[in-house]
Amino acid sequence: MAGQRWPAVLALLVAGIALTAALYLAPLQFLGAGLDIHSMLYASAAALLGMQLCLFALFARVSAQNAGLLARSPGLDRLLRNLTLERGLLLGLALALCGLLWSGAAFWQWRETGFGALDPRVVMRDTIPAAALMVGGMEIMLASFLLSLLTWDVDA
Repeated sequence: MAGQRWPAVLALLVAGIALTAALYLAPLQFLGAGLDIHSMLYASAAALLGMQLCLFALFARVSAQNAGLLARSPGLDRLLRNLTLERGLLLGLALALCGLLWSGAAFWQWRETGFGALDPRVVMRDTIPAAALMVGGMEIMLASFLLSLLTWDVDA
């Protein structure tokens, strides 16, 4: 992915996270439209898509550099030295566990009602970001493995 596209995919990631966080607190009015849990679902999907696009761009750039199709980038080399397998696994695990614990808290609330009907506008404020954290955490762990393979120095 060309360098000029990074801002667009980063914007999608950041906007998705920001809108999900804002809608967690309360519904919003934007240009006359009411944004609530349905918008939160799409915002969290945008955040996940933005993250996937950023990871894809990173994988494509590393692969192109390794194949000699693109010149080495000192900034990317510096980034790759910091993005170790271990750090990626720890970050992904932490995010996935946060999502799992958050889901557990939502399950506990449901249990407290005798597993009866819940108000979706309340419970989905917890379950949407919790699910996104679990999925995002797993994606980061898997991406860490792939990036580790792509940057593996076979001559060492």
